[in-house]
Amino acid sequence: QNFADGQHMVGVCYLNSQGVKNDYNQAFFWLKKACDRNHAPAQCSLGLMYEKKLVPNVSEEDSLTQALEYLTLSAEQG
Repeated sequence: QNFADGQHMVGVCYLNSQGVKNDYNQAFFWLKKACDRNHAPAQCSLGLMYEKKLVPNVSEEDSLTQALEYLTLSAEQG
């Protein structure tokens, strides 16, 4: 339904195994959808996923670059 708060929460559920089986691909999918709507909490969550190298198929260097980008976007929103 393109509701960023809901997309973020679904992503967090997949990330933390809350009510669903842990699935980093699904977590990334839902968090990215919320980030695309400029949702600061999702940007923070996705940044932390990158920082912890939980995003599949991303090099260590790219992971840290993306972490900084998403965490900065989140912080800039206050």
